[in-house]
Amino acid sequence: KLIYYSDSLMLYQYINASYQGTIIKGRKQGQGIVVDNNNNFICSNYEDDKLNGPTFVCLHGNILIYGIFKNNKMEGINTIDSDEYKVIGKYTEGKMIGKGVVISKSNNKIYMIDNDKVKTKSNILQSPK
Repeated sequence: KLIYYSDSLMLYQYINASYQGTIIKGRKQGQGIVVDNNNNFICSNYEDDKLNGPTFVCLHGNILIYGIFKNNKMEGINTIDSDEYKVIGKYTEGKMIGKGVVISKSNNKIYMIDNDKVKTKSNILQSPK
């Protein structure tokens, strides 16, 4: 339901989340932010109620996803960053395709990914002091 409206802001309340942005015919359209009751949030461009375009997602306060989404799925180069690892890769319809990288923050190793399979690993190069 619509809980606030001004010329520059519309705020909608869902059962477990709020949406700030435009709604057209009951669907999210244009730039908007969704924040749920657990303070997870998504900032994206919406087309017909789906994530489309540059997107930033924060889950549980420590998992960040940023990149491009198309029809609610990761598309193109995206990064997933958490306390334990960082994944950088190219995605099509939400699945990693081709080569990517996983950086383990716990053991300082880089894992090369090829079509969702770990191929090689190496120590992260230490910068000179």
